[in-house]
Amino acid sequence: MAFVSILANLPLELFLQVIADETLSNRDLKALRLTCSGWAHHAEPHLFRRIVISRLREDKIKFEQISNTPHLARHVQQLVWHELCLEVWTPPATEEDDDFEYMNSLLTRAANDSQLFWFPRKRQPRVRRAYIIKYFRGRFVDALNRMPKLRTFISCSMPPERTFYYEDYPLHAGLYSINQNIDLPGGNDGFFEIMLPLIADQQRIEALHLADERTDRSSLRRGMEPFAFNALTSIDLCISHFEEDDLDGLIICLLEAAELKNLSLCFERTSSSTGKQVVDKILLFHSWPHLTSLQLGGTRFSRELLGRFCRRHSEQLRHLALVMCRVSVRDLMQLTGLQLDSITIRSNNDEFSHFIPQGRILPFINGESYSIIATERYRLLEQHMCEIRTEVSIYDHHNCSTAAYFDSKLGLFSEAYPITDLMEINSGSEEVDMEFGDSQEKTYWAWGKLGQATYYWRVDRPELANTETTFWKFTKENGLVEAYGEDPLEYFADWDADAGDVATPMPYCAKLHEFSWSRRVGRLVPLEGACRYDRYENPWLDVFGPSETRNTTTSYLRNRSYQRPQY
Repeated sequence: MAFVSILANLPLELFLQVIADETLSNRDLKALRLTCSGWAHHAEPHLFRRIVISRLREDKIKFEQISNTPHLARHVQQLVWHELCLEVWTPPATEEDDDFEYMNSLLTRAANDSQLFWFPRKRQPRVRRAYIIKYFRGRFVDALNRMPKLRTFISCSMPPERTFYYEDYPLHAGLYSINQNIDLPGGNDGFFEIMLPLIADQQRIEALHLADERTDRSSLRRGMEPFAFNALTSIDLCISHFEEDDLDGLIICLLEAAELKNLSLCFERTSSSTGKQVVDKILLFHSWPHLTSLQLGGTRFSRELLGRFCRRHSEQLRHLALVMCRVSVRDLMQLTGLQLDSITIRSNNDEFSHFIPQGRILPFINGESYSIIATERYRLLEQHMCEIRTEVSIYDHHNCSTAAYFDSKLGLFSEAYPITDLMEINSGSEEVDMEFGDSQEKTYWAWGKLGQATYYWRVDRPELANTETTFWKFTKENGLVEAYGEDPLEYFADWDADAGDVATPMPYCAKLHEFSWSRRVGRLVPLEGACRYDRYENPWLDVFGPSETRNTTTSYLRNRSYQRPQY
């Protein structure tokens, strides 16, 4: 109740910032909406900003209920179609196991049940399927006409952990992604059967974000009408197993988007050669006079063509993101003379890639600094074709990293799972490895700047913090041996907290280091308790910084006579 009273007394502008916080989940917003009618009025635009539909009947019912409620429908800006390709699923080979046979039978019955799935499979009578689709298209158009702010269509695979019940058994959507017949066409049926015709007819949709549902075959091989791209200003495509024969169709469609402002292409689930062919053709022949942001993911490219493309668009281009593209310093040398506001280089290989803060790369790209190598620790990068990064990403085996999710609250492009924010991708697994931090009392840190200097300090509550502790100083019971890291067992096989070994929380992490190089001001620095952060020399850089700047194990183990145990 105390928390409620505090929120109730907040000035309106502060309260609006609270409910717009991107860390609030839909569950949080629902709870806030149900607290009182006044709060519901402010929470609804965030809660109903993005809605979902799928071939599940329960999702269709919720979609129609929202569209038929004017005070909710007016807030909808994005419509997500969660795809579930039942057409290519085949029951696994039956074993001599009654439970296995029953589950196969249950999944087959569920896939053909019109009470569970309103969108029929192609294996069902063709006339019935065509009638249902044609009938729903009319209702779909009427529903969207009641959503005046809707401008974005998103098509992506249904989350594999999505649970629905059939004959009182819980079934997961991921079960239908197992044992798919690669020879059968299909994928993203909701987009091609329902969404795409509407984009072509009405020309009101401005942003399209399409992630291939299947990992073995691209749905884009079904073909798209180029004129459907006429009104699009934002295109985000995540493509899997694209064939060379389909290149021309995709390139023609992109050419039709004359008003394009944001372009994102992800090829991490297709061959590197095919992805490079598509990208190089686009970089060579395409020009969009209004292009402000470009993202490429999971592909190689010609550095000369990328440089020429960016310079052709230099008057408008302000944001460049290269995700898992194995970018080197030599690639950056081709990008000089631009006027970028941000450049993001993500890598899923933190061991063999070198971290350079965005704040050091931008001045070089924009011609404000002679070299991105401003300190001795980066000089070797100019002499080798080593991979560099401004952020670290981790691959989600369920989806592409970009996954066609566009959210204006998060900026121009979605996060590719920054490793410092990643909680647990594989949350459905029954066995989870226990991390050292899970056994420690939660401690939190905040940071800010005074002039050019960065300061950090400890806080009591997570809502006041920028991060929780992920890095510790480990001290053995004799006090003579120290080490720094995320897990004491990396250094001490005989670590025993009960015997007096101590783990001291430290604020150091990738977020803090990146902040120290950024232009952000951060939080208000308190008069007492704040410590100055040294971005050139600190234990975190010794352990996780660029490899040529890391000290050896014996140098950050303060007792040099101590030998790291062999396992």
